[in-house]
Amino acid sequence: MTVAINTVDTKRSKLEPLFNENESAMMQVIKGEKGERFIEDFRNQLVGLRNATVSQNLTRTLMFQKKALLSLADVGGFLVKEFPYDVPTEGRYSYLPRLMGRAKVTFEMRRRKKILGNITIIADGFAAPITAGNFVDLSIRNFYTGLPVKLSRKKVGSGSDFEIGTIPVFGSFQEGFYDPLTAKLRRIPLEIIRLESGKGIPKLSYAEGETGDISRARWDFSDTPASISSDRNGKSLLSFDIPGLVALNHPDKNLNSGSSEFFSLQLESLPDSKRQLLDGDYAPFGYIVEGYDLFLSVLPGDIIENTYVDELGIENLVKLRQSSFSEVVQGSGNTFE
Repeated sequence: MTVAINTVDTKRSKLEPLFNENESAMMQVIKGEKGERFIEDFRNQLVGLRNATVSQNLTRTLMFQKKALLSLADVGGFLVKEFPYDVPTEGRYSYLPRLMGRAKVTFEMRRRKKILGNITIIADGFAAPITAGNFVDLSIRNFYTGLPVKLSRKKVGSGSDFEIGTIPVFGSFQEGFYDPLTAKLRRIPLEIIRLESGKGIPKLSYAEGETGDISRARWDFSDTPASISSDRNGKSLLSFDIPGLVALNHPDKNLNSGSSEFFSLQLESLPDSKRQLLDGDYAPFGYIVEGYDLFLSVLPGDIIENTYVDELGIENLVKLRQSSFSEVVQGSGNTFE
């Protein structure tokens, strides 16, 4: 651990934020202000981890290990000069917001008249830019504030290999979010980073077909950049084996009809051996990084009392407005039904 601390000290100049020419002036200011703070916080967590290890304090070791990894992610986000994937910007995708980085979203939870505490989610645009962008956009709009948690029973898997899971769902309101730009229900296509079959190269993929059913495939990505793939055979980079993984919910029979609902798995939601059955059918877009114990105790009817989005996340959210009205209507209308 001392070696890691010394490496941070000697290589500190190489950890300066990288600036993208397409970034706003505000984003560059934020990077400049937060960059040094993130590096110092990372170093402090490494020192705490070293001390906890020396004292053989397992609880503090695990705590500082988690904090160090989160701090490293903050630093790493500033070292990405160009977004690693080409995100669709035309047709039905043209009006959807996208998160070109990460955002921290905190929900203050209430049960009846009692404030329970906070649950903080890191929305990761590097894992699912459009899905995470939709989540952050709705959080900024305070769409989730005031909505209760509900339990959803899902059939997970197919054939003889299936399980009925009971999953807490957040953000449920009628059919979902009606975008004021279109006055229609916003629908988010199934978007997953997959490892290309046989090569292990991560690629951004979208479910084919109007319903996300390969047998009804009608979308063709052959003319789009190579980093976009419609191959659903590749293994999902993120697995639901990861505790606290957050994903967009959608109707069981329509992979491309997610809107506002999202979920994570509690301990009793599914057996550990069955959680991978969700992989590839739901789009992971974030992680619970604070308040995980509170999340595990959340009950149906608990309310999101307040929603907070960090400044960096707001700046990382990109909204496209160059699409024609006909494209917007096509993208949010009944074409996914």
